Amino acid sequence: DGGGGEDFYRTEGEKQQLLLQEQDQTLQSLQGGINRMGQMALSINEELDQQNRIIQDIDDHIDKTESRLSSMQRQLKTLANDSDRGKYCTICFLTGVLVVLFWLVINDDE
Repeated sequence: DGGGGEDFYRTEGEKQQLLLQEQDQTLQSLQGGINRMGQMALSINEELDQQNRIIQDIDDHIDKTESRLSSMQRQLKTLANDSDRGKYCTICFLTGVLVVLFWLVINDDE
């Protein structure tokens, strides 16, 4: 009867050994997955940093453009409020003459 007990303990010991090996394999697989996720997180972080720099550059360009546009609008407003309308009429008339002359030159070639 003593031999049967030893077989039982040996069989149970082997089962436990197999179970421990399976757990080790599972933990190794989990560790590999965690390592891959860590690498992916680092890659995503680098990409986000790069995109943040690009967005900052775009924002800087927008600020400069807004500043230029605001300056141009002030200049146009000053020009529009100028009381000497005669020079504007002269500019419009001369522009019209230029367009007519240009049209005549183009049609003369045909």
